[in-house]
Amino acid sequence: MARHSGLSATPISCRLLAVTLAAIFPLAAAAQSGGLHLEAKEIGSSGRKQILLTFRDPSGKAGPVDAQVYFVARASDEGTRFIYAHSELSVNFRGATHAEAKVDIPEVKPKPEKRPPVGFAYTFSGFGNREGWLLLAKVNGRALPPRASSGELLEIARTREFLAPLIATYEKPAAPPSRP
Repeated sequence: MARHSGLSATPISCRLLAVTLAAIFPLAAAAQSGGLHLEAKEIGSSGRKQILLTFRDPSGKAGPVDAQVYFVARASDEGTRFIYAHSELSVNFRGATHAEAKVDIPEVKPKPEKRPPVGFAYTFSGFGNREGWLLLAKVNGRALPPRASSGELLEIARTREFLAPLIATYEKPAAPPSRP
């Protein structure tokens, strides 16, 4: 047990504090698994926002990191969440201890090859409001703790029963055009 200025902390209370801070300050969320440390935060102006992903491996022995970033929006009418875009990336350290990647945050707009969420139709001007992003990553086939732009989206990323249907709906092929 460490002592400083009359305060004491146990490993459990430190982990609880780290989880609480990640929920309170989600835009600088970080995950650590083994020796690998992953940080994700939004950068840029309102015109061009990006997610800066920072990977650190003090040992220099981590394998490639495979990451998926899913961009989440809410339908304008009823507030239903849906994934409107995603980005895949792979980071190979090649013995380095530090790597960075930037991912552009796309605008919410319809894509002709994607099917709209159930009970929802695309419109020319757009179809929802951007809510944030979810980051899922694996190293050596082992999942790292998920990251997200907000505490609410982080809970969704941690709960398979909510996340799996969102991803499945996004990955469905576009419905064939109806014929008169």
